[in-house]
Amino acid sequence: MLNEMLDFGVTNTNIPAFGTVRYGQLFLGMVVNQTTITGGNLLLRGTTAPWVIDAAKKLEALGTLPIGWDSYGGLPLDSDAKKLTVSALGWLEDKNLPVPAVVLGSAGTVQLEWRVKDRELEIELGKNQTVEFVKLAPEGVVEEGEEKTNLPQRLRSLTWWLLYG
Repeated sequence: MLNEMLDFGVTNTNIPAFGTVRYGQLFLGMVVNQTTITGGNLLLRGTTAPWVIDAAKKLEALGTLPIGWDSYGGLPLDSDAKKLTVSALGWLEDKNLPVPAVVLGSAGTVQLEWRVKDRELEIELGKNQTVEFVKLAPEGVVEEGEEKTNLPQRLRSLTWWLLYG
């Protein structure tokens, strides 16, 4: 798995992967990306869902797109949006979700898009540690919102809705 992570360039190899005591606790994983966002480390462990690695690879590919990638002056991947997305992957790493579509927004933001049965969830991760979401329920009911605080808990509740209603 380490070689797979090094291939797409987000692994921090300065931090040992296994068996290290870190901050007085056993650290059993490797840090994929260190962020300034609380809880922003993506740790790969035996319990990390496979979709997380697939989504991280897609995210890294988005980072290669230049200005104007969409023929309309679309901005490249914003570094804050990337850090927030990595944090979100870490916050959701143990959830049994399908691999999301990972889409670059024209403002350099990142959208994670899931569809489970007849429910859809889109999460836009942008600058200023802001998450916008759209939920589409089976009956056609749409709920939209924005969150700036308590992001880990909010993202977990949104994905719980997606999976279990």
